[in-house]
Amino acid sequence: MPLKDVHRERILRVNLTCEILRENEFHVSQNDTDQTPSLKGKVIAVNEKHKILFCVIAKVGATNWRQAFLKLAGTYKENVGIYQQPIKSITGFKPAAQMSMLKTYTKVMFVRHPFERLLSAYLDKFIENPDYSFLKQYGKAIRKTANSNGSLDGSLTFDKFVSFLLKTRQRNRHWMMYSDSCDPCRIQYDFIGKFDTLQSDIRYISDTLNMTLDFAKTAGHATGSTNRTSSFYSLLSKEQILGLYKIMKM
Repeated sequence: MPLKDVHRERILRVNLTCEILRENEFHVSQNDTDQTPSLKGKVIAVNEKHKILFCVIAKVGATNWRQAFLKLAGTYKENVGIYQQPIKSITGFKPAAQMSMLKTYTKVMFVRHPFERLLSAYLDKFIENPDYSFLKQYGKAIRKTANSNGSLDGSLTFDKFVSFLLKTRQRNRHWMMYSDSCDPCRIQYDFIGKFDTLQSDIRYISDTLNMTLDFAKTAGHATGSTNRTSSFYSLLSKEQILGLYKIMKM
């Protein structure tokens, strides 16, 4: 199927799902049922020259997207850390300008399978590149959580991490739901890309908008591998899997 049709199908699917949710009076996000999007807590990058908004979601190539937006704006500095270089955010504009941008700018978001993203957050923040702030905020409580078999051994395993999330419903931008991060039932996105088709989606968006998104060629690999995901999720109980599905279903 041509990429144009693939992207059109994605948009139609989201729109149809949102309509079904509204008809059944489900909350389509953590906000109220007002159809005006709330930008609180959302990271939506702005490029005024190309009139683009991009909803930045942690663990979906966020670092590479920040770099791409810095290069697009011509402000990228090679020897300065990505997160030390500010990008323009829609929340930095006045409400009237925000609403105008939401109506007239091209809006882009990328997603990956929620289970893969959750595993990526766990491995990155707790295991492979331990983040002190994460360990301080969540580590002790996770270690006190029982394993899926009910035992307490003081470890920081994936099944304990999942049990902790299911029990506490702790919200963090690294595993916050897409429905909350980008509010696709209130913000009409023009492109919805997928992590597993990242490079082809970027080429399509760049060609369609007649611009260059300088994106790392290695992005979108490794941590999202099917084998790795299957291996970790096989450690979970059926109840844990169903619990995650329930809170991630939206």
